[in-house]
Amino acid sequence: MAKNMNDFIVNRKDGIKICKICQSIIEDEVDHMKRRHPKYLQYIVKKEEKEERYMCCYCGLWVKNWREHVKDQHPEIIADAARRVKPEPEEEEFEFTF
Repeated sequence: MAKNMNDFIVNRKDGIKICKICQSIIEDEVDHMKRRHPKYLQYIVKKEEKEERYMCCYCGLWVKNWREHVKDQHPEIIADAARRVKPEPEEEEFEFTF
């Protein structure tokens, strides 16, 4: 089951894009899907609307996978958090008096 535009388009190493549906060489994926395959484009748009997206609290972008986004786009935040030294909890000594 196709989920996005890349499932219908083959990107070759030499830069040529080929439509999997009609096997034609294309330049603009969205324009090609609008003209030749409007039903597939509607399907893709509906799928994208249903996907859950999360807002990054650091840059304000809407992303699908927040953890991966932070790891790729904000490594300095992870480095700062890793440098912080967490205080070790002190063990309480109990004194028993009789």
